[in-house]
Amino acid sequence: MSPLLKEYLNRDVVVVLTSGCVQQATLVGFDKNVNLLLWTAGQHCVRVLRGSEVVCVGLCPANTTATTGETAVDEGERYYADTKNNVPQEHLIWAQVWNRRD
Repeated sequence: MSPLLKEYLNRDVVVVLTSGCVQQATLVGFDKNVNLLLWTAGQHCVRVLRGSEVVCVGLCPANTTATTGETAVDEGERYYADTKNNVPQEHLIWAQVWNRRD
């Protein structure tokens, strides 16, 4: 994925995180582990996002901003349903699988 991010450098992107958080910022750097360095103009700060927390990265449409536009992300953060696969009582399921291996 990281070679594809070269096309997004110094451009506005939308990042979806595993927590369900969606962020809009300017991509100013990345590494081979997809750790992202983002500049948020509204907050005048640089943020580092761990690659293990990134679900996807996409370009913002050219005619939208952080506060206007139908497809834009509200300034700050927007949350969606959690993207992590949480299975209730997962340990019991794996115990059954382990016992069946005999």
